[in-house]
Amino acid sequence: MENRAAIRARVLAAIAANRAPGFHFPGYFLDVRWSAVAPERSHLTLTDVPWLRDDDGNIDLLALTVLADIALGTAARAEDRTGERLSTVHLQMQFTGVPSRGDVAADACLLGHAVGTALEQRLTAATLYAQDRPVCRASGEFVRLATPDGVALGPLPWQSRSSETTAPANEATLNHVERDIVRACDEHLAVPAHGERFLRRFWLGRAHGITDADYRIATGVHVGNRVGHVQGGILVGIAAIAASEVAPPGTGLSNISAWFVSPGQGALAASAQVLHAGRNTAVVRSLLRGDDGRTVLEAVTQHIALGQAG
Repeated sequence: MENRAAIRARVLAAIAANRAPGFHFPGYFLDVRWSAVAPERSHLTLTDVPWLRDDDGNIDLLALTVLADIALGTAARAEDRTGERLSTVHLQMQFTGVPSRGDVAADACLLGHAVGTALEQRLTAATLYAQDRPVCRASGEFVRLATPDGVALGPLPWQSRSSETTAPANEATLNHVERDIVRACDEHLAVPAHGERFLRRFWLGRAHGITDADYRIATGVHVGNRVGHVQGGILVGIAAIAASEVAPPGTGLSNISAWFVSPGQGALAASAQVLHAGRNTAVVRSLLRGDDGRTVLEAVTQHIALGQAG
């Protein structure tokens, strides 16, 4: 059974940590930790707790996509250690089929820079491990963008050299945005799981399932990044979940390639379309759109038939 008191304490601690410019609420809620940060190798860990697991007892796909984005972004920033804004523009993940059971670690590195481009591009790679076995291989592309007006970017946790766990915020001190986060937490804790563990309900809401009319996801600080847009790993996770909903039965997610087109703001609509369904593989295209109809993220996934290889 999920530990409700522990979940609320984690939410309140993430709120307290998120009050200082630097990292973002999703990363604080996952309690991502860094033990090494350098261009040649950055090492991050995500500790297994019940509310991050899926129905099979593995770390949820949403947590994995967020960890991958954070690890790849750490490698992109490790070279200069500045607080300037680097934005994910492409992310790819190739899954091995190894279950994400227990704590998950990520090793990431800076591959280099693109040349001859108007924007500075940094290319990174990462491997996520569970029980010392590779769960997935990931790669990312990051570009330096201007910080939106009115946004303060402070040091990231590994840049401030602080590894202490922040105490939960006093509920009497919460502002209206923070109260909304706690209200959402309590709402999802009060509703039976219906096959979904807390993390997916908290970040995506109650309404799951792709239909011909898409499905909608409300956004806010609880899924936001450092500049207030939906965190990139969450966007990739939504696309992967949407694709898996429509993929042929008996298949599992093999890989995803996602392109970030515009900032995730306001309500998001996710849709997915099967492009190919063969005997052993399928390809699905997923789109995330903003409430004004603009494309936020486009992704292509491959799904492979499950079973014993002969």
